[in-house]
Formats: sequence, C-alpha cells, structure tokens
Amino acid sequence: MSDDKLQIGIYRIDTDLECFANSKSPIADLCGSVIDEDSRFVPQKTKTRIAPGYKVALLYKLSQQTPRWKSFLSNVVLGGQDVLGEGLSKTESFVLLLARLDSGNLYAVTGGVGYFAIQNVIDDDFGMDIISRLIRKEEKILKAIKEKSVMGGVLGTTKHFRKSYNLYENDSFGKIYQELCARLDTDILVDRFGFSAVDIKRNAACVARSSFRINRAISLDELLRVIDGCEEVMRSLPPISINNVDKIVKKKYSSLIEQLTDHLYEQLWDRYTMDADSVDFDLCHKEFEQYLTASHYVLKKNQSAKNYFGEYEFARLEDIDTLFDKLRTQSESPTSLPDFRKLIESLNIVSFDEEGGERTKGKLCNHVFGDISLEDTKYFLIDNNWYRIKQGFMRELDQSCEAFIKENTLDILDKRWLRESMTENDYNRLYIGEGNTVVLDRITPSYIEPCDVLQWKSNDLYLIHVKDGFCNTMRDLCSQIFIAANRIKNDANSSYEYIQSIWDDLRRKRESNDEYFAAVGRQTDSISRADFVDLFRSKKLIFVLAVRDKTDTNRSIQRMADYRSTIAKFSLQELVKSMKAIEASLRIMQIRE
Repeated sequence: MSDDKLQIGIYRIDTDLECFANSKSPIADLCGSVIDEDSRFVPQKTKTRIAPGYKVALLYKLSQQTPRWKSFLSNVVLGGQDVLGEGLSKTESFVLLLARLDSGNLYAVTGGVGYFAIQNVIDDDFGMDIISRLIRKEEKILKAIKEKSVMGGVLGTTKHFRKSYNLYENDSFGKIYQELCARLDTDILVDRFGFSAVDIKRNAACVARSSFRINRAISLDELLRVIDGCEEVMRSLPPISINNVDKIVKKKYSSLIEQLTDHLYEQLWDRYTMDADSVDFDLCHKEFEQYLTASHYVLKKNQSAKNYFGEYEFARLEDIDTLFDKLRTQSESPTSLPDFRKLIESLNIVSFDEEGGERTKGKLCNHVFGDISLEDTKYFLIDNNWYRIKQGFMRELDQSCEAFIKENTLDILDKRWLRESMTENDYNRLYIGEGNTVVLDRITPSYIEPCDVLQWKSNDLYLIHVKDGFCNTMRDLCSQIFIAANRIKNDANSSYEYIQSIWDDLRRKRESNDEYFAAVGRQTDSISRADFVDLFRSKKLIFVLAVRDKTDTNRSIQRMADYRSTIAKFSLQELVKSMKAIEASLRIMQIRE
C-alpha cells in the first residue's frame, strides 16, 4: 500500500434518512444519487482488498470554469490574448465512500467540491459526537472554536485562543458550537486511534465539526484505523454535554419536527405576504464565513443549472426579505401557502467567489435561520436543525440575570409612566427642561442614538436608554446600547468628534417645524457645546437600561422567572458580557407607573 498521506476529514452518512429507508445497499444508492444529481461524477474502478472489512466506492469529476475576472480584463487587453481564454481553469473533485461491513455504518471523505455532493446526507453531529466523548469540560485543550448563537445580534463567531481554553471559560448562553479545534493527548491518539507512539511525538490537534479530522497527514491505513477508533469510541465512551440547547432529534420527535416545519412555513408565508406582525428570519449557510464573505449569490430550482432569476445575481443575501422582494417581482410568484412552500422547498442557494467558483450551496430551506414559538415553547432553527433551550439552562439564565440586577439596580428616573397613553417618546419628553438633564431621544448622529435621556450628578454621567417592555424587542435595544457605548467610549479616548456631533445635531433641531424636535433643540440654549463635551470628559460614564413592564401583573425585574421572553433575558446577559469586554459600566432600573 502506498505511503502517500493526506490531511483529511471523515464524514459519517446518516443512513436513517428517508432516502435510505428501503435501501439494501446505502453505498450503492448514494453513488447513484450523486451521479443522478451531478452527471459529471463518474465511478472509478478500485483495487480489490484495499480495505479489509469495508466496501469501497470512489466517484470523480473534472469541471471546467471561466473566472469572472476574464470579462473584467477584456477591457484591458486586445481580443485573442491568452488571458481571455475560456474553459482553461479546471477543478478536480472526488468522493470516497467506505461502508463498514460489520456495523453497516457508511463513511465518506471528499476533495475539491466533492463535499457538495453529499452535504444533504451527512450526519451533522458526527465530529461533535466524537470529541464530546474524548474531552472533559474542565480540560484546557481548546485552540479555536466556531460557534453560532440562537439569539442576540451576532450570528456567528470564530475565535482563536492565544492560550488553551476549556469549555467553561468560553461558556456563553444560547450558543451552538459548530467547530472545535482541540489538543488530543498522545495516549488517546495511540490507544483509541491506533497511531504509533513513535510517530506521535506530542499532543496533536483534532478538528470536530460535521466531520472529524486529526490535524496531521494520514495514510489510507491510518484513515481506516481512525474510523475504527471512532466506532469504538461511540460504543464505549459516554458523551459530555457541550451545548446548552437540546437538539430535536428526528428519530425521537418526528411528529414535533413536522409541526415545527409546518409552523415555520406559515410564518414564512406571513412574512412573504408582508404581515406587519410576522417573524423575522435570516439566511445563512452553515459555513457562515464562506457564505457571508461570498462575492455573489444565485438561486437555482431543483437540479437545474440555470439561474432562477435569469441574469439577476444577489450582491448580498443575508435576510429573507431580500429574497422575498425579488420573488414578488416574478410573474408566477406564489399566491397560496401550498404553492409558496413547494417553491421554497425546490430552490437552492449557491454562493460564489470573485472568480466564479462555488463557495457554498444547498437548499434554500436549509439556509433559514430564526426562532418560532409553539405551545409556549421557543424553538430555534439553525442549519436545518431544530433546538430548544435546556431547562437547566433557563434556570441558570434566570439566576444570572437576577444576580446582575440585584448588584446593579439604579433608581434615577423619577417620573411615572402613564400606562394607557404613553409611548417611549412621550415618556422621554417629560424630562425636557429638567435640571442636569438633556433629552436625546431620536437624536442620531452617524446613525447612532447615544441614549434617550442624559442626566448627570457630581461625578457621574448617566446615559439612559428607555424601553417599554421586557420582551423580545430587548434584543434590538441591547444591541443599540452596546453600539452607543462602544462608539462613545472610543470617542472619549480620542477626538470627542462624535460627542461634539451630538450637541451639533441637537442645535440644528431648534429650527425644526416638528414641535418635539424644536423643544429638544432648545435645550442647547442652557448648555454650551464646550460644557456638553466636558460632561463626557470629566465624569464617569454609566450606561443605564431603564425598562417598564407592560403587563398588568405588576411584576418586578428582580424575579426573572416571572418573565417568559428567553430572548430578552439572553439579550441582557449578552449585553452584560459585551459591556464588560469594553470596560463600560452598565446599570438597570425599572420605571414605575
């Protein structure tokens, strides 16, 4: 056997999917499916007895493409130059399938764009399932992570650590790990995966995601031993809990998933028909970095190679309204929920780089990212998987929010909120003309609202953000507070340019025909530009979240269990962490009625 080695990830095929329900040979059926969907894949003749205990199949394709930059360069060079030649760029791809004869499990490794051919049938949890059985939460073995969040303003992040972290140190409410890069002890590599102690001189990193990969080049013999090791690990070692959300597994909760999916399409239909109260949804591929940094996006229907929208390409495709706006312009746009669902399920999103090469592709419905409520329970849809927050996590979240509120409660706004008649703006207006106070509601220099009400005492400057209701809309307010705090703190450490622009924006409002803005602008008659800036220069900045409970139950924010909005609690928790990260002081108060 050749000594050639390759650093490669191992996927496990989910043979419990419906497409394998009546299959007598999943490996043969998968080969046929890949060839049917992409006729350029061709089966290759393989050697006999190369992998005892396995059945092996190899698919290969050669693709030609014309980079987009050729048309750009046609404006630079004369016709007939070599650089303009089309079809010169080629991509080779393969899919290697390995079926274990004893367990019946089917594995795959890929190269080029071979992953796209099997992405809809892989077990997305395979890599995480393996690593969850090999590590402990307290071990400082994390080198890098990629995670998505079920809530909050950040969709996903990738982190690389200078020093090794453990799972506790990176713990964050409502996150889902997509990828873990961790150091594995040499004993694990030798005992569990059959590597030679001579070859393994030190701990080696592994990468767990939908695939499992040892970060070293391995031979075919070593590849088979790693697969054997994975099978033994899954049989003999219990997993630890990595994420603080429960995945709704199709095998156990098929009827629930059917209800969730039906409800999802009802919500999407409401969004498409421009229902004012409809739920917001994002679009993103599970490889979110590749997707979000792509050059352009196109939609294709079923197995068609044609762009569904003709020549039209999306420069950005991150929220579903962008797609729906374009879909409504089509002459045959859907007019009923069944037709709408049928169309959505038939569409695929393909993202490309600047040269026209595919970055990501997959079903449109697998790109939908958001949350829905069903029977008073919040569910989150991420990467075509449904999740719900673990009950233990909810208790921890309540306790964490209550601990912050108890230690950071402030009572600074003294006016009462008239329940039936007041809006947030109405309440803020009550403070116009008050001593040591400037109302800044709807003042947005650089499109950033610094706060609603600015108040100061001897040593402290309070930037107060007013919110009517501790509910899902807290997500936007918490994001607004952090953006304002970050901008103001940075500005206070440099030029004070943004802070000066707040006063300038106020001053311009004096001449407004709008009664509110005119009153707001006249506040500059009582405080000069220099004195206004000096407030930020000489006092400690304290950012305040002031919230009123909209219900009739007279609840106190001191008791989080009485509030049902998971998003509001999570948003507060994430805001606390974010403000700590930029060393900004945060307080909270409840507005009285």
